Amino acid sequence: MNAYGKQACLACVCGLLLAVTLACGTQSPVSTPLLRPTSTWSAPPTFTPAPTRTPLPPDTGWQPVRPGVEVRSIDIAVDASTERVTVARLDPSQVMFRVIYTPGIGYPVGSWAQQQDALLVVNGGYFTSEEVVTGLTISGGESYGVSYGDYAGMFAVTPADVVSVRWLRAWPYDPAEGLRDAIQSFPVLVRPGGEPGFPADADDGTPARRTVVAQDRSGRVLPIWGPSTIQNPDEVPPSRLSAVSTSRSEPASQTAIRRKLK
Repeated sequence: MNAYGKQACLACVCGLLLAVTLACGTQSPVSTPLLRPTSTWSAPPTFTPAPTRTPLPPDTGWQPVRPGVEVRSIDIAVDASTERVTVARLDPSQVMFRVIYTPGIGYPVGSWAQQQDALLVVNGGYFTSEEVVTGLTISGGESYGVSYGDYAGMFAVTPADVVSVRWLRAWPYDPAEGLRDAIQSFPVLVRPGGEPGFPADADDGTPARRTVVAQDRSGRVLPIWGPSTIQNPDEVPPSRLSAVSTSRSEPASQTAIRRKLK
């Protein structure tokens, strides 16, 4: 998913000019007494300690980035440990969502961000070793792959920029919809009405940080990612898709968020 929305750096260099003035005249030269060297002492250099980073509160609350874009960071208790989760809240009436897919070609997430000049970039979906998507993906009106069954979910955008996050059992995909962009993934973590879609005993309990997308009752889209998400997109390994994943998708270690505050 791409959500689209200058920094100036000034360096000043100061130079120190040392001038020596010579006096001229006709007076007889005067002998200059020899000066004995004297001992000198200079103070050792002082070092300024680096400033201490102020710890984040357990919940930062919603922090505005620009109209229609907010970010929140929250501590979540997981068994005996605490995970830091970050959530973006995006108003579809003020940002545009796109799914970008290049079959068989993988790019670093930093390349996706540069190519699209996006405010926020998240990759998602499932792929074969040949970099081919396994579920249905629609990019710019072009469809790829085959739709998953009713166990999966889908993030979808119409040509009129109407956005939905749906459970395919309750809202199946219809090719006649004419979606502009879409991506499918699984599992669905929370079904419509708040019912858990992925029971706690459905796996072996091994932690797996993933990127999630949700939609609130006001229609705002909420990408959610965990602490292992890489903030520098240039450090992320090649990925196949610049999109927000529906439900739970690629590991967070393969996800990058780029926020450009212009």
